[in-house]
Amino acid sequence: MTDLSTMDPETKAILDMMATQESKPLSDTSPAEFREQYRATSEMMDGTDIEIDCTEDRSIPGPAGDIPVRIYRPVVSNTDLLPILVFYHGGGWVIGDLDTHDAACRHICGDAGIIVMAVDYRLGPENPFPAAVDDAVAAASWVGQHAEKIGADPLKIAVGGDSAGGNLATVVCHHMRDTDGTKITYQMLWYPAVGQEEGKSSSSTVEFATGFVLQMDTMDWFEAHYGAGRDITGEAQYAIIRSNHCGNLPPALLLTAGFDPLQDDGQSYGRKMQAAGVAVDFAHFESTVHGFLTMGRVIPAAVEALTLSAAKLREAFA
Repeated sequence: MTDLSTMDPETKAILDMMATQESKPLSDTSPAEFREQYRATSEMMDGTDIEIDCTEDRSIPGPAGDIPVRIYRPVVSNTDLLPILVFYHGGGWVIGDLDTHDAACRHICGDAGIIVMAVDYRLGPENPFPAAVDDAVAAASWVGQHAEKIGADPLKIAVGGDSAGGNLATVVCHHMRDTDGTKITYQMLWYPAVGQEEGKSSSSTVEFATGFVLQMDTMDWFEAHYGAGRDITGEAQYAIIRSNHCGNLPPALLLTAGFDPLQDDGQSYGRKMQAAGVAVDFAHFESTVHGFLTMGRVIPAAVEALTLSAAKLREAFA
C-alpha cells in the first residue's frame, strides 16, 4: 500500500474531494467533454499574484494552417530584446489550451522577466499524432526566425511544458539538434511524458496507477486518442526515452512529483541526458501529484515550483 505520510494536506484534500465526486466512466467521456471538465478545474485551481505588462493573442503560420498563440510580456524598464520561453501546455495531447495554463505562464513571464509564448497546438483525435509535434516544431522555428519582431532575443530561446507539453519540448530539442534548426538555450520540463523503455513498466507507473489524479486508464485514454487508434508507443517522437542519442541537447530543468506515475520515467530520461553530457537540474516535489503546477491557488508547492523554474530560466539566460 502506498505510504501517504509525505503527502501535503492541500494535495490530500484535493484527492479526497475527487474520491467523493461522481462521474461517468472515462470510456464513455468524449474529448470535448473532458476538455470542458479540464477547463473548469483549471479555472478553479490555477492562480498567480505575479504582475505582468500585457498579453497578446495572435496566430503564427503552421504546417496545416495558423497556430493560435498567446504572448506574455513582463513589466520592464527598457526596450532591450528579452529572452523567450516557447511553452507547450499539458493535457495528454487531447485536452488543455491557452487558458488552462494561463496563470502558470503569467507567473513565469513576470517572475523571470521574460517573454512567454504559449502554443495552442492541434489536439487528437481530430488531429492525431504527429500533428502536435509538427505544430510544436513550427512554433519554435517561427520564434527562431521572427523573434525580434515580437521583442525577443533570437539567441535566448527556451522551450518548456508540462506532461504532454514536456514531451513536445523534448522532441523539439531533438529535432532542432538533428536538423541544425533553431538554437535552443534551455529546456524546462515539468513532469514530462517521455514514454517508457520497450517492454518495461516503471515502479511509479505501477504504484500510482489509480487514485492519484493521473491514472493508468487516463493515460491509456490519452494515448488512444492521440494516436487515433494507432499504436504509437514505439514512435521516436512519442517515446523519447528510447532515444540512444541524448547528447548535445540544451541544459534542462527536470521537475517531478512524488505521487505521479510519470516520475520514474521522467527521471530516467533526465539521467540519460546527464550521462550523455547534458547539464540537468533535478527538482523533485515529493509531497504532491501530477499536474500540481497548474494548481497554484490551492497547492503551495506549485508556487514554489514556479518560482524555482523562473529562477532557473533567469540563470540560463544570464
